[in-house]
Formats: sequence, structure tokens, C-alpha cells
Amino acid sequence: MQKRPFLRNTLTLLLTLQLLTIAAVYLHYRHTGLTPHRYIGLGIDRIDAENSPIRRQAAMLARTHLLSSRLVKDHIKTYPPGLQMPLPTWRGNGANALRDPVRPRYRNNGEPIALAETGHWSLHEPQTPGLDISVDSTEGLVNAMATVGQGARIALEPGIYTISTPLTLDAVGTAEQPLQLSASRLGEAVLVFKDGGSLRVSEPHWAVTDLIIPGECRKAGCTPPLVLGERAAHFTARNLFVTGVDLLLSSLQEARPHEVALLEGITLLNGQVSAPHLRAREIAVRQISQANQENALITLCPSARAAADCNTTSLAAAAKKVATGGLILIRRGEYRQAAHFRAPGIHLLAEPGARLLGTATEGKGAIVVSASITIEGLECSGIVVADGNGACLRQNRGDVTLLGVHFHHAQMALLSGHEGGRTRIYDSYFHDSGADGNGNLGHNIYINSGQLDFVRSWSLMARNAGHELKSRAVQTRLKDCLIASVNARDSRLVDIPDGGELIMTGCVLGKGPRSENQDMIGFGLEIGGGPPPPPR
Repeated sequence: MQKRPFLRNTLTLLLTLQLLTIAAVYLHYRHTGLTPHRYIGLGIDRIDAENSPIRRQAAMLARTHLLSSRLVKDHIKTYPPGLQMPLPTWRGNGANALRDPVRPRYRNNGEPIALAETGHWSLHEPQTPGLDISVDSTEGLVNAMATVGQGARIALEPGIYTISTPLTLDAVGTAEQPLQLSASRLGEAVLVFKDGGSLRVSEPHWAVTDLIIPGECRKAGCTPPLVLGERAAHFTARNLFVTGVDLLLSSLQEARPHEVALLEGITLLNGQVSAPHLRAREIAVRQISQANQENALITLCPSARAAADCNTTSLAAAAKKVATGGLILIRRGEYRQAAHFRAPGIHLLAEPGARLLGTATEGKGAIVVSASITIEGLECSGIVVADGNGACLRQNRGDVTLLGVHFHHAQMALLSGHEGGRTRIYDSYFHDSGADGNGNLGHNIYINSGQLDFVRSWSLMARNAGHELKSRAVQTRLKDCLIASVNARDSRLVDIPDGGELIMTGCVLGKGPRSENQDMIGFGLEIGGGPPPPPR
């Protein structure tokens, strides 16, 4: 008679533990998207972690009978939980972000070929041995220049290299074995040219690529950073972000035009790209000119000693000080800062490597705007606020133009209000919104008014059942874009809840196995429900 209560209590306990386990698994799935196949795989890995023949045999049998037999199917084999997507290759003229590195290519006559001219690449493919000479100091750079051989690349490790005297690149390259001076990691090497410093290219087939060049010359008639000698034909300057120089490229022999020099993917602030007599080809070159008036150009640095032209180390101070229509140059580095921009026509130009991290203002976002603004090349992440709507960019009103930005791992990447104007997004990347795991919807892009242009851009891996792109704009135009769930627990790829005009051309849409809503596009699904409450 005493066994029945014991059995009943034991069964009750086991059932309670089972229910608690199921609840824990469900809650964990809600936040991580792990499927049963993945859970079983992790459990088998735990069994196999110990160096025990018995456990190893048990793990092997479990894999064979549960996973390999497909008794428990793997619906996410293509999309493992730790999947990371690379940054896109920037293709437009609007993005100052440095493009992915591509080794020099030449026509049969040795003329360098632009990255955009993909149809010409087959004409001549250089057969380089891929020899890298790693350099981590200015002294090392000088030594490498003296010893470099055909087909080699002088690869500058991340850091700052100060050039205060003329340095000569005098090794001889060929179309088959060109010579290169570039960053080992895209956009992380800085060449600072002080008074009298320059790179003099004296021989053909050199390429200078993937660098940040801030000039610090304070004398009249400063030497350009890049100078071509008489024999320096077939020269390429590619993927350069240049500030503080009046002229980037000149020649020692003005009577000899270097007609086969190629200048591509260059952003230059307040200066000229090449001397008039050079007649070099310029492709995807951006010259940004700022009027010489008080507070028209404000330079923001992570520390007062970061560069010679620093005006402030405070983003909020720069936002208050910059003149209407002015430009704020954000030097590379990390900024745990936020600001509200109220003056119209401001241009935020970020040097590659400039990042806003983990700080919001007014409980809204890292950058809050109440007037028209252009933001270029900026990275932002980690924005979290109490109401769950923390955004890298929070638009109250005005037009917004984003060029080559990278917003990720915030509660939302971009959130606009109900008085917004036109939002134009080019060559930009948004991903992993809502990744703080607090259950709030993680829309990558949420537009509540105006018009939206989303061109040559990516929106991937929105979290917590958020949409990759949600727009209540009157007109939503998506062109040449990639919008995909990948491995995230998102909802719809494109949600147009209030209807309006949706124009989509040349885009790739991809639903993932963890998506909570298998609709790729939702249109007009909230019509009749009344206007939504404004974002707090």
C-alpha cells in the first residue's frame, strides 16, 4: 500500500522535470533558433568530449542511428548557427568604404584595368607568385622597398606609418609580375605624410592600394604624397581614403603625360586627385569639397593627439558646433558616444575604421536626427535602450542619405518616425538587429513615413522575429539588393504593412530555416487596423 504514493510521486516528479525541460528547450529555441537536430548534435558532442572509449563508442552509435540515418533531419545544414557573412563588395560611386582587394590586372599593352571593367579581365591575367613582405614599422617599409622583387606585395600591417622624407619605389615590375604596396587588412594601414614626405614611383607596374592617407603638411606648396618618375608607366592608385592634401598625384616630368595611370575607388576631401598634365583615368573617384567658412569642417578624433587637425573629441560637441550644411570628418577609432543632429544638411564622413559603440542619447539611438543628413562610411553596433527601440540611426524628421554604412548588432539598425522625409540607402550593410536577446522585435530597417530607396545594399539576419526590412513609406524602392534570413530567427523579409507603392528590381531574397514566418513579402496586412503608435 505504501508503494503507490511513492510511484505516484516519482511519476509526478519525472513528468514535472520533463515539462520543465521542454519549457527550457522552447525558451532557449525562442532566443537562439537551435533546432532538435542541433540540440542532439550538441548533446552528442558533450558525450564525446571526455577521452573515454565507452563514451566515444556511445557518441558514434548516437550519430549513426539518430543523425546519419536522418531519423532526426538537419534542416539547417547549410546555415550553421555560427555562420558569419562577409562584408559586401562595395560597387557604387557613393560609398567611401574601401572595396575588397583585387590584385592588379592589365591589358595586353600593360594598361591597368579598372575593377568595374570585369569584361576586360580576361585580356591579361597577371601570374603573380603571391609573395607578401610583411611590414609593421616605417623602418621596415624602407627596408622592404630596397629588397622587393618582381611580383611581390609590401603588406603593411595595421598601424600608422609616418613618412617625412621622400621614399622611392624603384623596383621594376611587369604586367605578369606587378609590384604592390597595400594594407595587409583592408583599410587598417595609415600612411601619414608630413612636410616633405612622399612616395616616388620611379619604375613601371606599381600599384598603391587599400590605404588611408591623411596629409599633415603645413607648408606652402607641399609635395603630393604620390609622385611619378619618368619611367613610372602603368601605375595604379586604388582604394584610397585621402584627407589633408591639396594634390594626391603629380609627376617629376611634366612634359611626359602618364596616360596609362589608373585612379580608382578614391575618396578625397578638399583637394585635387591628379595634376592636370597627367591625364590619368579616374573611375569611381569622389572629390568632396567643403566651403572655407567658419565651422564648415569639424574633425572629430578619438583622442586629442590622434591627428594634427583634430577640432574635438566629442560627437555631441561637433553636432552643436558644425555650421548648417557643414561636414564632420570622423577619424578612425572607437567612439562610445551619441549625438542629436538638428542643423540641416550635415554630412558625417567617417574615415574607414570609425565606429560608434554601445551608447545612445535621449533613450533613442546613437545618432538622432531632426533635419536632413548624409552619413557616409560609418560603422555602428551595440545600441540598446530600455524600450527596446535602440537604433544606430533614429530619424525624427528630414531626409536621410546613407552611403556605405555598416549597422549591426543593435536593437534596430535604422528606425524612422512619422515625420520623416526620403530615406536613401546605397552600398550599405545591415545585420543582426535585436541580437541582445531581450525578446524585442529586431527589425534591421523600419521606415514609418516618407519614401525609401534601398539600392545595392544588404539586410540580413534580423533577430527575435523581426523583419529584415519593414516600410510604411508611400513608396518603397528596392534595387540590386540582398535580403535574407540566413540562419536567423526572423519574420518576413520585406513587410509593407500599409500598402503603397513597392518597386523591386534585381534583388535576391532568401528565407532561412529558422524564420518564424515563411512569407517572403507581406503587403497591406495592417490596412484597416488604424495607424500604429509612434515609436517612443
